[in-house]
Amino acid sequence: MIGFDSLGKSIFKQAYLNNIYSLTQCIEYHIWGADAYQITFLESLNLVNSDHIIVHREEWLEAVNTITDMNRVIISQENDINAIQVLIGANPLLNIFVFSKSGENFSKMFESNHICSFGNVSSILNEKTIKSEQTYLMAKLFNYDYYIRANKTEMSSDYEKEMNEQWQKLSGFKRNSSIARADFYWIEKRKKNEGTSEEDIWEMEHIRWCRFHYINHWVYGPQKDEERKTHPLLVDFSDLPYSEKEKDGIHNGKIMKMIEQFL
Repeated sequence: MIGFDSLGKSIFKQAYLNNIYSLTQCIEYHIWGADAYQITFLESLNLVNSDHIIVHREEWLEAVNTITDMNRVIISQENDINAIQVLIGANPLLNIFVFSKSGENFSKMFESNHICSFGNVSSILNEKTIKSEQTYLMAKLFNYDYYIRANKTEMSSDYEKEMNEQWQKLSGFKRNSSIARADFYWIEKRKKNEGTSEEDIWEMEHIRWCRFHYINHWVYGPQKDEERKTHPLLVDFSDLPYSEKEKDGIHNGKIMKMIEQFL
């Protein structure tokens, strides 16, 4: 990642929360352009698995040879032609993604299939954006599933009313947590289709849940305290009792079918 402005931070956060594809993966995130506070935070951020965050203090131009060995490079500075020229000159096969509101065709400009621009305003109504309302509804269903499990009850005949009532009771943080859960579910579904065991998928979800808390400045504590941002379940999956492990799955079969209709 070259540039850690608001866009760079948003892209990293999305990757941090969703790039969980196996229990044996080892993804490296290399970041240039973070300020002193961001460096301290990123270097202390727990990834819960074997992934790594490497924050570089030097200017990216001083590390071109390192950058050109990466699988992909994201440039958050809009239409940064200079960066493209330097990097593509050092490695013509480097996969480069460049922010461009206007949707500049850098692939054509540099005659390379390895350069992609993102941020084109004409893509506002793309498939991912359209699905955002579906993700919001999935988040409500995930929260409702948790509610009926915790209360040892069943779906109400007027479940939508009850589901929305429970949603309204949530803080903004808990709503965002449910939305992040829904956003990650397509990966869980894919892994399930590939034959990954249910308990391994639970563990992947626990990693995502921990990461959501960590990136929002929560830490482990023996008691849950929303003011101090401590939680006793911010531990390795293997340290959880089975009753907590299974909460990372979907409890109600009807809700599961409803959620999977969106995928």
